[in-house]
Amino acid sequence: MKHPVLANVRANSAPSQSRAPWLPPLNALHAFEAAGRHLSFKAAAAELCVTPSAVSHQIKSLEELLGVSLFVRENRASALTAAGAEYLEVVRSAFAALAAGTGALRATVSRPVVRLSLVQTLAANWLIPRLPAFADRSPPIEIQIVTGLDLADVLGGKADLAIRFGQGSWPGLLTDRLLPVTLFPVCAPSLLASLPKLTHPRDLARHPWLHLGSYPQAFPAWLARAGVPGLDAAQHLTFDNADMLFRAAEQGIGVAMASDVLVAPYLESGRLVRLFEVECPVAGAYHLVARPDLAREPAVAAVHRWLREIAHEPSRRAP
Repeated sequence: MKHPVLANVRANSAPSQSRAPWLPPLNALHAFEAAGRHLSFKAAAAELCVTPSAVSHQIKSLEELLGVSLFVRENRASALTAAGAEYLEVVRSAFAALAAGTGALRATVSRPVVRLSLVQTLAANWLIPRLPAFADRSPPIEIQIVTGLDLADVLGGKADLAIRFGQGSWPGLLTDRLLPVTLFPVCAPSLLASLPKLTHPRDLARHPWLHLGSYPQAFPAWLARAGVPGLDAAQHLTFDNADMLFRAAEQGIGVAMASDVLVAPYLESGRLVRLFEVECPVAGAYHLVARPDLAREPAVAAVHRWLREIAHEPSRRAP
């Protein structure tokens, strides 16, 4: 038989518009719901991270407030009274509605946004292939990728984080060394199969050299490392963008000196092949930089941690 008051709960559940309805303490309702679901004060206490006596005290207080017994106490177990079983349905339904409404509200709240500045080639060849993994992380954060010839001013607030290439000295910014860089020559498979053959570093002189304008010493540095300093080519072509450099090499125009971080997608797809095992470390590296005050923001810190994680993965150069 339904409790005479609880039988009309749903019919009269709309709160008064003139004053807030009286409700029992939320802690007491939580203790009652957990104990009623488990039919055990001990199990409810473990779930709520309190003592069984605390659960018992909360439920006793709730019974006194309601003026009705909710449990029949037994030696080693607890059973709900008829009123307790009916009230448990009401409480659980109310908690479910509250959880659903809270979830719906949180879904409408804008995600935190972190603006990450880096050069376009690094974004395209290193960062973007790894972004799907970040989308699965929690809490959700929106990353805005900022690229361009003019690097965003981190100190001036134009970006929250930035990846910069250099020696690691940017006054006023926190600096974290992210990606070391090494160089080695690459070319199209068709060029490798053509004549004259590329079987020794000195054979590079027989083909055009493709340079990146921002690092004109790349070929001399690698050639010195390979034991053939002073070698030169009959033809040189210079590009201001690494992707243009790689695309020219892909067409078989000549041999390009590539950085391991940027050329990885071209090697994986087979569009370019690496020449020789010799590699030349670069003095600079890619660094993650941030304003000290922003580095402590939860969303910025989360993106910072993730970038460090993927940079230190064994497969960081080949996603």
